[in-house]
Amino acid sequence: MKLAIVATLAGIGGALVAVAAGASTASLPPSTGADITALATRENALVTQLEAFPKSGSTASLSRWESGLRVAEAAQTSSELVLNTDLAGRPVTAAQPASAHVGSTLTFQDSDGDPYSVQLVLIIDPGQGANQVTTANAGDRFVAAVFKITDTGAQQVAAGPDSDASIMGSDGKSYGFDADSLAECTSFKSGTFQLQPGHSSSGCVVFQLPTNVNVSKVEWAPAADFTRGFGNWSVP
Repeated sequence: MKLAIVATLAGIGGALVAVAAGASTASLPPSTGADITALATRENALVTQLEAFPKSGSTASLSRWESGLRVAEAAQTSSELVLNTDLAGRPVTAAQPASAHVGSTLTFQDSDGDPYSVQLVLIIDPGQGANQVTTANAGDRFVAAVFKITDTGAQQVAAGPDSDASIMGSDGKSYGFDADSLAECTSFKSGTFQLQPGHSSSGCVVFQLPTNVNVSKVEWAPAADFTRGFGNWSVP
């Protein structure tokens, strides 16, 4: 029992020391680093108390050990409270999407971190089905966003416009791509692209929106990795 507790607390203490020594504190309050170090120190003190547990000691020695352990635990709890207070006061800043207008170009990264640019060339609204049997659902219309995508890095890039692009309607709802084809533009092959450095590809992503809902924004969020940035184009 004692050995299991010692091992557990030693692991916690080691982890806290590692955090204190190696973690970036750029976004934390100035005192947080000291708080983490203090908490690690308390963990180590607690481990020391446990390691001093009398193997066959008297009742008196056991009582002294329990008393020292309570002191160490109280000090640890105090350090934890200070740390939590500091962390609760840390300023939180949400990432803001890049914003542009129709015709502008925004830059993103694929899942490997390689850069590519996306230009929203134009909005086709309303669009016509590619043939007589391709029609929008009752009460809806086709809308298409035409993109030009360029590999701006030194490695091949790949992504999926059909999954990355969406439309924000004037009703506040987000609309995903529609698999139909339009007469006015050509969709990306299989809804994806693969580009070599310096090469570009143009195509459209088709949507269906209710006839009484306007296009407010076209949004781009790399579905393979949301940490790679996101952006939007205001319409018009």
